[in-house]
Amino acid sequence: MGVVTADGAGTPTLEGVTVTATRTGVVGTTTTSTGADGTYALDLPAGSYHVCFSLDAGQAGAGAHGYVRECHDGLPAAFGQLPPSPITLAVGGTRTIDAALAVAGSLTISVAGDADSVSPGPTALAEVYVAPVGNADGNLVRVATETGVPGTYEVHGLTGNVTVCAIPPSGSQLRAGCFGGRTADVADSVPITSGMTAMPSAIVLTSAALITGTVVQADGTTPAVGVDVYALDRADPFGQTFAAMPTAADGSFAIDGLRASTYVVCTTTDQDGLVQPNCIGGTATPTEFTVTVGEVRPVGTITVQPGLPIFGPLVTTSGPVPAYDILAIAYDADTKTFADAAYNYDNGAFRLRGLDPAREYFVCFRTANMTEYVPSCIGSTWDGSNEDSVPPTATRITPSLVAQAEVVLEVAVTP
Repeated sequence: MGVVTADGAGTPTLEGVTVTATRTGVVGTTTTSTGADGTYALDLPAGSYHVCFSLDAGQAGAGAHGYVRECHDGLPAAFGQLPPSPITLAVGGTRTIDAALAVAGSLTISVAGDADSVSPGPTALAEVYVAPVGNADGNLVRVATETGVPGTYEVHGLTGNVTVCAIPPSGSQLRAGCFGGRTADVADSVPITSGMTAMPSAIVLTSAALITGTVVQADGTTPAVGVDVYALDRADPFGQTFAAMPTAADGSFAIDGLRASTYVVCTTTDQDGLVQPNCIGGTATPTEFTVTVGEVRPVGTITVQPGLPIFGPLVTTSGPVPAYDILAIAYDADTKTFADAAYNYDNGAFRLRGLDPAREYFVCFRTANMTEYVPSCIGSTWDGSNEDSVPPTATRITPSLVAQAEVVLEVAVTP
């Protein structure tokens, strides 16, 4: 329970503020809204919670710019970030959490292709993202919306210093870019104040190459729909991977935004894992394609073979598995080569996709730092180091549409 006011002179109470309680380790939230006197109350079971407050532009009483989102520690949460520490609610206990929300800032953004590009001038239908400076993991963003004026976008509810980046629409043959730099880590920061701020100048996008092609099923004619295709830059394989997701209803794909370089073009699997990955020229020696700025380069057809998943439920010796906490890895049981890897879903289940139905696999589990749970494989122990260390006693599993039995991971004992 508590009361929410507007930060500043007079501290008037705010009606219609959304109050959200997120319980740690539990999927879902509990919400309510403040009344006319700014008060709210939530009836919650005992546990640890993050409690946050929002009154965004467009809601009644929010004004043109909205208010800066805030959580129980009083720190701004404009980009949805949660406080480092939750609050604890005891059985039968009551906590009073008041909040004073500051008026937010808004940003007007212009996006344009440069004069020498294939698509010069204002760029409509771009995806424009605003993020706090220092957003190293890239998960804190606000998406700007079009204003009705071509190439002009707005975003509300901001505070602090931000970076602004734009992804051009597919087919425009423009490269994504940011204000003051090619990527967010080298972009110029834009300070936000209460009210409307206009960008000092437009985000100017430069020309790019476009790779097109088709993905078909094993019969050579039926379109493979929903298969992700990516182009891997041979000159910079860790920094220049572009994906077109997914293939269209006719199996076609178009990978835009490419710099002049040499690429290989490959598929991943589909959402269910029912096709195997492949490349133009095959996965062993994929064909390389050199493209130039402004070029549209057809690369031909990728044929994908049927695949199957290995999947099933995960739990630990202490209870449910936290979402996206465990990495499941499939290794070919005969060649000991890596086949696929994926983190568990929010329901604790894992799913490894696009595996060869004619082969057998070892399936192993570990966390990133290997300290929270004991690494293991289905049917054996494992030191978690690499594929060569998987014991031959591990269970050999054939991919299928039948789920594996529940896998129980042992919680590591801290010395």
